[in-house]
Amino acid sequence: MTEMVEVIELIYNENDQPIALYIRNVNHYFGRLLGKTKKQLINKKTSSIVSTTESSWIKNFARVDKTRMPHSFKNYEAEVDKYYFVTVWKVSKNSVGVSLVNITNSEKNEIELKKRQKKRIKTDFILKEKGTVLNSTIDKLDTMKAKLALQKEEKEERAAELVIAKKEKTKRIHELVLPKMNLPFERKRKRNEQLN
Repeated sequence: MTEMVEVIELIYNENDQPIALYIRNVNHYFGRLLGKTKKQLINKKTSSIVSTTESSWIKNFARVDKTRMPHSFKNYEAEVDKYYFVTVWKVSKNSVGVSLVNITNSEKNEIELKKRQKKRIKTDFILKEKGTVLNSTIDKLDTMKAKLALQKEEKEERAAELVIAKKEKTKRIHELVLPKMNLPFERKRKRNEQLN
């Protein structure tokens, strides 16, 4: 990673609000970023070099200038579709040093990783929901199987009871009917015995 460095002078209005930025010095890499030579950049107003200077840049530069406390932040430049890690520090009265490191690849990789994580979380959620539905269906099937098994047992018990009842009925019929059926034979046998 190549570090691009510039020194910026802040111009303030009568209300002590920053209104303009001037480039006072740059390194070779900063010039390459803008496609200009060092000579083309030094002592130029930033608004004459780049079409837009975000107010967040001006606020960050002014804060460091006034507090003398260094500040670092990430920034996305839509104009060039790049991410930078920016460090700002106090240099002298109304001047700050600015270091930019292109972190576009790592930021885009991180964004892609977050997208994948979101997609995986969403997929996991969907699978969990489908799993819950599947488990619910399996539970319902198991409940139905248990009910059917219980009904089968009840039918088998009822069938066994009916068989026993039929046997009892048959036995009772034999007890009541057979003696009456045998009665004429019994009488005939007794008479035969008396005759003999």
